[in-house]
Amino acid sequence: MDEDENVAEDYAESELMKTLHRVMANCNEEEKKLIQLRFFKDLTIEEVADRMGYGERKIAKAKLAALREVA
Repeated sequence: MDEDENVAEDYAESELMKTLHRVMANCNEEEKKLIQLRFFKDLTIEEVADRMGYGERKIAKAKLAALREVA
């Protein structure tokens, strides 16, 4: 990957983080925790489900709902 690609990737990640912070302002505590674990801690859906005590399907649905808020 060249320097221009690295800069573009860093910018995209920065914008995603800003967007996620804005989305979290409208989330309940459970949704905030899910977003923090999945996107900021970079855990898998399985790991998030284990930590939160839910099934993977519920976490996947909640993640999808959060991403819809971004769109």
